[in-house]
Amino acid sequence: MTVRLFGIYRLKSGISRLTLDIGQGADLFSALNAKFNDIDEKEWEKSVLYLNGKLTPLNKFKKTKLNSEDEILLMSPVSGG
Repeated sequence: MTVRLFGIYRLKSGISRLTLDIGQGADLFSALNAKFNDIDEKEWEKSVLYLNGKLTPLNKFKKTKLNSEDEILLMSPVSGG
């Protein structure tokens, strides 16, 4: 599947897109954490997540079976003042 990174995730990782081979949504953040040590799993879990163009709540995503055609967009939460 394709994972696209936006915001602070793109800045910290230095990439905008990667391909992963995982079967369950629950495995996504540990796979990302293994690739990008400077972004911890708790930070990934604050993401705004889209699965195949649809905003997907994290609890639903973790239960989702994934396949190679899926596209995941991860956006860091916005903060400001």
